[in-house]
Amino acid sequence: MHYAMTAMLALILAGGLMAQQAKPEKPAKKEAAKEEGKKDEKAKKPTDAEVKKKLAEKVSVEFEEMTVSDILKACAEAWKLEFTLPEKIEGDTEISLSLKDTKASDVLKIICMEADLKWEVKGGKVVFKAAE
Repeated sequence: MHYAMTAMLALILAGGLMAQQAKPEKPAKKEAAKEEGKKDEKAKKPTDAEVKKKLAEKVSVEFEEMTVSDILKACAEAWKLEFTLPEKIEGDTEISLSLKDTKASDVLKIICMEADLKWEVKGGKVVFKAAE
């Protein structure tokens, strides 16, 4: 079965490659405009108020035996927020967590209790530090 899936993936990729090769090249202006759009998207940082609003939204999460740092990275990606984590998290143990319809900020509080961290919204980011 693994071979069949690999073969199917190879066919899909080959088909996509052939279709891509058949397309005429895009003018340089369109590529430059795309790159410029990406720069604008990166340059536009959310405000602290926008981040707090996003953290007030209800989310559902389920993590099984993942480190706190991996869970926080997954949350940042899923919620499309930028998290700044400390270089080393003292309580970076594997935990399991399952929550439904919970404010994102409450999810972070629960995770931080497990790892002895605290967080704050600063400069359009969620910044994590060791709890004192």
